[in-house]
Amino acid sequence: TNNQLQQDFLTIDNILSKGPNQYNNIQIYKSQNVHIGDVTHINGPVYINHLTPTINQNIVINTNTNNDEDYPIVARRTWLAQPPLDPDDVKFFQKPPKFVIICHSASEEAYTQTDNNLLVRLIQQFHVESRKWNDISYNFLVGAEGSVYEGRGWKTVGAHTQGYNSVSIGICFIGCYIQKLPPPVALRKAKELIRYGVKIGA
Repeated sequence: TNNQLQQDFLTIDNILSKGPNQYNNIQIYKSQNVHIGDVTHINGPVYINHLTPTINQNIVINTNTNNDEDYPIVARRTWLAQPPLDPDDVKFFQKPPKFVIICHSASEEAYTQTDNNLLVRLIQQFHVESRKWNDISYNFLVGAEGSVYEGRGWKTVGAHTQGYNSVSIGICFIGCYIQKLPPPVALRKAKELIRYGVKIGA
């Protein structure tokens, strides 16, 4: 849809328009095909339209791939998730989890869906490339603007709390909340997500 494409364009534009990284004391001698800096791989054609968000624009929320039509969740495809490293290593809950684990990403926070799409993508990248986990570790993430983002979803075992992953849903607030609480809208959305999970027997 046009709204879906607009969100994808905004996310890609943010990735490509990040400020330049600075590198010091690099020496290259008699080399070919050298690349320094981040590389973003995008499968398929890319058309960049520079869209300038304004404070009055509405946030577009899509239902997730688990068909949760009664509760709006930003789908993995919206934040341009990569597939799990090893699809054969994906584990599913055998019965509804008994616990909910609440945590935070200990990263920056953002107040637009566009910025949070990028943050969720960077969290997945960190978990997969640095931690060597199969996918983003959380089942769901909640942005400071109040959107809920699909991580591993309702059915897939996460990797957020050793010893409890197989019996819990992991919900992560995007941001660093050691010395403060998440914004009230984010707390409310997390509570609503838990209530919805109980309602559907997840």
